[in-house]
Parts: sequence; C-alpha cells; structure tokens
Amino acid sequence: MIWKTALKTLRRNLGLNLLHVLQMAAVMLVSAVMVSAICIRYQTYLPFQDYFEGEGLFCKFSLPASDGDFYNLASRITSADELKTYISADSVLAAHEVFAYVDDGSENGEIPYALSYDEEIIKRYQPKLKSGRWFSENSTALELVISENDYGWNAGDVVSLSIAAEERNISVEATVVGVMENGAEVFGMFRSRDQSYGDIYKLAYYSFDFGIEGKPLLLFSYDALSKLEPMPVQSIYSSVLLSYAASTDPETLKQDQQTLGKMGCAFSVDLTEMDQNSKQYLYQQLYQLLPIVAVLLVLVLVSSISSSALATRRRLRDYAMFYLCGMQWKQCAAVNFCQALLSGAGAILLTGLGMLVIRYTALSEKFLIFWNGYLAAVLAGMLLLYLLFSMLMPMMMLHAVTPNSILKSN
Repeated sequence: MIWKTALKTLRRNLGLNLLHVLQMAAVMLVSAVMVSAICIRYQTYLPFQDYFEGEGLFCKFSLPASDGDFYNLASRITSADELKTYISADSVLAAHEVFAYVDDGSENGEIPYALSYDEEIIKRYQPKLKSGRWFSENSTALELVISENDYGWNAGDVVSLSIAAEERNISVEATVVGVMENGAEVFGMFRSRDQSYGDIYKLAYYSFDFGIEGKPLLLFSYDALSKLEPMPVQSIYSSVLLSYAASTDPETLKQDQQTLGKMGCAFSVDLTEMDQNSKQYLYQQLYQLLPIVAVLLVLVLVSSISSSALATRRRLRDYAMFYLCGMQWKQCAAVNFCQALLSGAGAILLTGLGMLVIRYTALSEKFLIFWNGYLAAVLAGMLLLYLLFSMLMPMMMLHAVTPNSILKSN
C-alpha cells in the first residue's frame, strides 16, 4: 500500500520528480569524477607518504651512482647501506639499474631496460598488472615482472637472460610472474622535471609505454639478484628517497646535496617543498569541482524539500482518509520517504550509467572513474543527505496537523 501510494504520487508530479532525479544524478556524477581524480592521484603518493611528509631529500640520478668513476663497474654504489656511508641519511629507498640482455645464444641479444627494487619498495608499491602477480616473498626462483613486449613473454614463462657482474656476464633463467599494463606508473625510471606544479611526487615515477620506448622493461628483486654467483652489478639509479631525522641541520642537507651531485645526482629536492607542491597538485580538482558540487547539491536539496512539501500538501486529505481506513500516521509519512527513495534509486542508476559511458567511451581520455570504497561512501552519503532533506518538510507538516483537523477544513 505504501509503495503503491508513493508511485502514484511520483506519477502525479512526474515532470518535477524527473528534474530532481536528473539534478541529483548530475551532482553524483560530478562528485564521482572529483573523487576519482583525487584517488587516482593518491595511488602513487600514498605508498611513500611517510617519506614525502618527513625530513629528507628526493634525488634523481641521471647516471648510475658512483664514487667518481662512472665507467668503472667496481666504483658503482650498489646498495642503500653503501650510499649511507657517504651521506647522513637515516634510511634510503632506491631503484637500481641492472645491465641485462636477452640470452638468445648470440652476441647480439637485445638489451631491454632493467631495474631492481629493494624489498621495502616491493612491499610498498606495485604497478598495475595486466596479468600474473607481483613478486612473492622468499621465492627460491629468480622472478621478473615485464612490461608489454614483443618477445612473446607472458606470466608463467621461463626465460634465459645474461646479466652483467663485475668481471663477466652470467647466464640465468628467470620466471616471468607478471606483465604490467601498458602505461603503468613505474617507480625509478628517469623522468624529466615538469614545473607545472613545481617538483612533486610524480618525479619518482615514469609512465612506461612500450610503443614509445621501443623495448620492454624488466623488473627484478634486488635481494633475489644478490643471491646469484657472482653477484650482478645493481647500481643505484634514478629515483632515490632519503629520510633524515627531524632535527637534522639544514646545512647537513646542503652538504649531502653537494656530495650526491658529485656522485651522479642530476638534481635533488627538499621533501618538505616537494610535499607542499604535491598536496596542491593532489587537491587541484577538488578546488575546481567542489564549488560546482556544492551549488548543485544545494539546488537539489532545496528543490527536493519544496516538491516534497508540495506533494504532501496536495495529499493531506488522502492521508487523512488512509488514516480513517486503518493506516498509521507514521505510515503516511513513510509514503514520502518511499517517494524520495525511488527518486534516489533513479539518480543512482543514472549515475552508474553515466560512469559506464565515461569509462568505456572517448570521454575516458578526459575523465577517469576509479571504483573504490571512497567513491561508494561519497555517493551513499549524498543519497542519505537527499533522503533526509526530502523527509524534513513532510514530517514537519504532518506533525503540525491531525487527521480530524484536515477533514474538518475540507
């Protein structure tokens, strides 16, 4: 009875209710784009947030880290502990360059890009994978993750590689455990500075596109390669995060920056400055879209209150008759709630349809939809707010009158 009455009320004010549904769907869709933009940007910020928000330096090595002789493999800086002997950092997170080529039985095997990661980086960050998995802990086999490639390598394949050690190359077999999505954000490849927002956390990453690069990227575990005999050369390269104690003297940071510059660091940035720039970049779309969302939401809430009040006033006599027929006064109020709930459900359906259109059409090049718990929570909160305001005026009107007074006045 309640749902049937709610449907009749919706049909009697069909035009106005459709307008509310479209307005609410528009608010939700704009909110979904805004929340998605923030969440997508946060994906690569959060794994190293404690470093970015702490005291320290971000360094970009354009050459493999070395104590001065960049062409001598023996002089390369190959571990975080070794780098810390030259500077005052408490901890170091670094990518490592690996010299590897495809072992096809000839001397002309292709040389792909290759990096190795410390265990800490492997635990903190995983690029998007098209298939397979990320590195496993304590694996007895040498594992690698590869970008899109023209080798025909897929997850599960066992491949032959030759990797450079100090005195000679060593031949190894590695298991491909995962294949990255094309364009995945990879930690540690060299990226030029973009001053649009200043130096931000994205400097630590590189969007690897196989079609542009022309050859694939191989990723290894630093610890796994270190177990090989002889141990391959894994030079610290590109992105390096250095963490210092909070009480570190600024002069110490300047001295370390000079030292790192002599070791192949193209530039270094104070993490405090980088984090400030990063926060501005992260919230950019929030600042742009939030006023639009606020105005649309206020418009929807005001119109929903008005239409609910209008529908309630038109049906006061009907509610009084329902009361005489045995319906409780609270059930009469529930009719308005069901009406708002049906409108909200319609708005959710239209929002979902809009998000699908954005995701699977050319609009995805300009707007991204990131499905996660934050987006669901925001949409649920907006729906709850809509239902609450839709019930506000009808409840006040019904509590201000009685069935007898309504019948006497009519």
